[in-house]
Amino acid sequence: MKKRLVFKTVLTLLCAAVLCANLSGCLGLFRRAFTPGKATKYGNDLLTRIYLANDAETLRQKHESVLCRRYDSGDEESLSYADASHTIIRDPAVFGDGVFVSGADYSYVLGDDGAFSRLISFDPLPDPWAVLDDGILGQTIERVDDYYTDRRCLEITAYLSASQEIDYWQNAQIDEEAQMRTVISVDYETLELQSIQTVLIFQDDTRRTLESFVVLFDENEVLPEADAIEPIEAHLHAASEYRSTTFVLDAQTDLERRYTYQTPVGDGCLVFLTENGTDYEIDYDSSTPTNDAKDNDAIYYLKRVEALVIDNYGEVEYETD
Repeated sequence: MKKRLVFKTVLTLLCAAVLCANLSGCLGLFRRAFTPGKATKYGNDLLTRIYLANDAETLRQKHESVLCRRYDSGDEESLSYADASHTIIRDPAVFGDGVFVSGADYSYVLGDDGAFSRLISFDPLPDPWAVLDDGILGQTIERVDDYYTDRRCLEITAYLSASQEIDYWQNAQIDEEAQMRTVISVDYETLELQSIQTVLIFQDDTRRTLESFVVLFDENEVLPEADAIEPIEAHLHAASEYRSTTFVLDAQTDLERRYTYQTPVGDGCLVFLTENGTDYEIDYDSSTPTNDAKDNDAIYYLKRVEALVIDNYGEVEYETD
């Protein structure tokens, strides 16, 4: 499946408050000239070839920028842009109405209220150039077609096993009579990704697009989100007073780790509470949180989140000792 530019758990330490962490029919805008073909015509390794052609480092060397837009039932959900100097992400599910910007030596979120928050992650952030993950390799090709826009393209229709579909879309309330398909569009010559759609195909051959992911390379579009770069960089350049925020993971154990970050006085921190696939939460009884003025040195003790158990009815319960 496609690469999701979202994160598992998010915490805003402004007052230590926790944040909750279709293009449908777009391809129909083009005049298609399909030539039905069999997957074997292109080789059984077509999806592997597409995956390798869209390696992040390969794309970075060939192009000056990458712009990814994700759509859900026709509405744009998120945007990711990267070039040689900046990464820009707008994702309301993660950043609310804010815009994330990273430069050579900073990662910050500018809120719609003008507030500045340093982004902190214990794991490397997803590479915006990684437009495909290896989920594509677990699918089976159903058919391959040619079509034309301003150049020749391939459209690959693929599917997951039934068990994978149920696991991936268990909360999507999918009609049992519909078939789920992944429709992947790539450039005919380079195999570079153009779009991925997750669609439902019903018995009357009608389609409903669940999600769409569109990739544009070297796009000249001016992004409104780019307006966040200048105020963030000006704010950091003008800063003269700083405070520290420390995170202690697995305190008083052999695994104890401490991470300390400096931020200008008045700035908050936006923290992803995940490390190496393990979710953490704050032990407020032991912590000294950020004050309202955001001018104190804060320390947060993080403990592992208890494992979750999902019963046969879809209810989630905390696992207890």
